[in-house]
This record gives sequence, structure tokens and C-alpha cells, in this order.
Amino acid sequence: MVQLSVHDLSFMFGLLGNIVSFIVFLAPVPTFYKIYKRNSSEGFQAIPYLVALFSAGLLLYYAYLKKNAYLIVSINGFGCVIELASKSQIFTGWLMLLIVGALGMLPNVLGFLFGVVQMLLYFVYKDSDKEDINEILDLKKVAKSKGVEVSVKIEGDSKALHSMEKAFPESK
Repeated sequence: MVQLSVHDLSFMFGLLGNIVSFIVFLAPVPTFYKIYKRNSSEGFQAIPYLVALFSAGLLLYYAYLKKNAYLIVSINGFGCVIELASKSQIFTGWLMLLIVGALGMLPNVLGFLFGVVQMLLYFVYKDSDKEDINEILDLKKVAKSKGVEVSVKIEGDSKALHSMEKAFPESK
């Protein structure tokens, strides 16, 4: 009987694990072919493929931390390529849904942003009417003192008109 070293046993089991992983990574190929042929994901969920991609990525990181992990790098690099290809096939349909959804939400998002800008402008300029009215009152007083008749038409805010009527009750 041949006695194998620990290194030989780990290499053999690693190779066997790579063969099994290779078959597992190729298992969804018929699904990819259906998606490609019909140009539709037809309700296939992308979550299993994302989990497999994440798992292969974690194992690649593990192989980066471990020295001489060529078997781990080879099979999980292959797995990442396969899962990215599947992700692109499945997400083509999802991407179209996201684009259409984003275009549908665009008016709502723009309306919200314009509303926020409008509220900010209101809070910045809400007291500016008082300064403008005081300036008009001062000009009207100067004009009245020089014997000039001034007529002021105020449009907009009823509070501003009310304060003008209080200042000049005879102009009603």
C-alpha cells in the first residue's frame, strides 16, 4: 500500500473539490442559454447568482491571504467569471426595469427638489418685503415733503398692502 503525504492528500482533495465546484458553477448554463435565447429573464431571480459571486469573491480574498493557494484561485476566479456573465444576462432585464422606473420617478424627484429649493428661497427672502416697504415709505415721505404726489401699486402679499394702508390711511 502506498502511503501518501499530507500535502499529496490535500492536493488530491483540493483537485476533487475543484472538479465539483466547476460542475456547480456550470449548473446554471442551461438557464443562461434560455435567457439569452428568449431575451428575457422571465422571473429568474438574480439573488442565487449574487450569493455565488460573493462567495467566490470571498474565497479569492482568502486565497490572497493564504500563500500558494493556486487551486482556490483558479476555481474561484473561474466562478467569478461565470457568475458575472450570468449576472449580466439576468440584470439586462432588471436594468431595463430600473431605467424605466427611474424615468418614471424623474418628475417626482425633480418636483421634490424644486419644492426644497422653493422652501429655501422662501426662508431666505421672507423678510425682504419689510425692507422694501420701509424703503418705499421713506421715498414717499421725501416726495411728500417736496410736494410731489406719489402713487404706489403693490402686488402680491396682502400683509405688505395692509402695512402700506396703515402707514397712509388717507390714500384709501
